[in-house]
Amino acid sequence: MKTIRITVPKVHCVKKNDFLNKDRVYLVLLVTAATTKKTPEIIFSGISGVSGKFKKNSIKALNLGTRWAFEVPDDAVFNITFGLYEYDKGDVYQKYQEKITEIADTKGMNYMEVIQELWKAIKNAVGSLDLKKLILALPEVGLKLLQNLRQDDLLGRRSYSYKANDPNIKYNREFDLTDAGSHYKIQIALEGVE
Repeated sequence: MKTIRITVPKVHCVKKNDFLNKDRVYLVLLVTAATTKKTPEIIFSGISGVSGKFKKNSIKALNLGTRWAFEVPDDAVFNITFGLYEYDKGDVYQKYQEKITEIADTKGMNYMEVIQELWKAIKNAVGSLDLKKLILALPEVGLKLLQNLRQDDLLGRRSYSYKANDPNIKYNREFDLTDAGSHYKIQIALEGVE
């Protein structure tokens, strides 16, 4: 058996999806491996704490401690799937605190799309000089804004596979995550522990 430790030496906020607040982010990670069962088995899952107040060009490490480790047979192939989320309301974070079985998609919100939608609704109503249309359009756009404003956003998800006895397992992979109108780079490192 081989013990593999996971670290996240770098999270880099290249671009945020809004200009109002600093992002607070967290990482959710699943490790699966082939077993004698027909479907891969989850052999490790974890959620980081909420990390820090990222603004454009912020670079930080996520402190996972030593608890992010798992054991696999020496010749096993395992898959790592992770998602980086922006913590807003904490709804997704709370669900993950109970159980992690997948990396969940979230609706999230792209502020530019909302502004464009709001402007289009106002422009159409004002352009036709129809005050009734304007009054009816604003609550619909406002409701959409309120529903999605504070939901945790999935900033990106990735999966990759490794063989436990690969001599290059210490290689740090960096991933570009460009979902939800943001751009983050995250580095995930694996280390074989003897």
